[in-house]
Amino acid sequence: MENYYDPNPLWPIKSQHDVRGTALRFQHHRNIWNDITNTFLYEGKLEKLESTDVGKRERNTNAIASVITIPIGNNFNVIPALRLDFTGNNRFQPTVDLRITYNNLKNSEIEYHYGTGFRYPTFNDLYWQPGGNPNLTPENSRYQIIKYKLYLNDKYLNNIYFNVGDRSTNDLIQWVPLDESFFVWQPQNISSSRRKNFTIGSQINLENLPLQIALHATYQKTKDIDLDKPLFYSPEYIGYAGIVYSSSIIQISLNAHYTGERIASYGNPKDELLPSYILINASLQYQLPIFGNQFSLMLDVNNVLDRQFESIDDYPELGRTIRFGLKYMLTNK
Repeated sequence: MENYYDPNPLWPIKSQHDVRGTALRFQHHRNIWNDITNTFLYEGKLEKLESTDVGKRERNTNAIASVITIPIGNNFNVIPALRLDFTGNNRFQPTVDLRITYNNLKNSEIEYHYGTGFRYPTFNDLYWQPGGNPNLTPENSRYQIIKYKLYLNDKYLNNIYFNVGDRSTNDLIQWVPLDESFFVWQPQNISSSRRKNFTIGSQINLENLPLQIALHATYQKTKDIDLDKPLFYSPEYIGYAGIVYSSSIIQISLNAHYTGERIASYGNPKDELLPSYILINASLQYQLPIFGNQFSLMLDVNNVLDRQFESIDDYPELGRTIRFGLKYMLTNK
């Protein structure tokens, strides 16, 4: 249950929103013949919204999927997948994925993906007030990805990887300003768009210290094909660096996320840009056996430096947030 009180002293508005969701997931894995395996998945969701602004809304979705792994010799794996999404009005949407892996290269492997994608509009996209758009249609996309991973010193936990991706989307859902005042935003379908990206990264596990290090950087180009302009809120550069210290009783992690400049609105002669930012997060987990059972203490701190930043223009994101948890797990003996 959420309550919102408008701070406007001239015309204050109180609104109430009750959002509920129920999900059921079933997965079955079996061997079909020789080394050929199949994984079957069923997923059902029921979403309900009751609001003083938009009334009662409900959506029931179901999906079934099948993934088959077919080894060819010792070097190739061919992994086709099919998924069917159903909505309450008996409409269904098929999507496919094909993954091929080859691991006969010295200390390395290469992987190719081809597939299609599908995404429903969210309740916020459809019904947010003001600005929701109940006339949105689902996104449909197709993609290709090539991945190459080089293992270092014959250590499979230490590697450098390169990924190249290309995704074309029809009816991409994106929030845009309705007019030049920018006071009201609304999600709209972009008829045709494209994203291309290149990622380089590395995963390192040190032998002398219980440390794991992960790094990656992504360069991406996006385009609204009809306007021949980059997409809103899509940075050209994204980066990540993280380190984890692990022992038998304690785990400490520290990571930094970089998001580059993004276009907030198109302009003439210059587009309006949101500035880049770096977020630093930290976590600690301490485990201790007590009376033969497992006691855990967990502490997460997001945005450690309390940076002010915006993912969408004029909508500031949270500052520093701290979460603390305790868990006591009984073990059978």
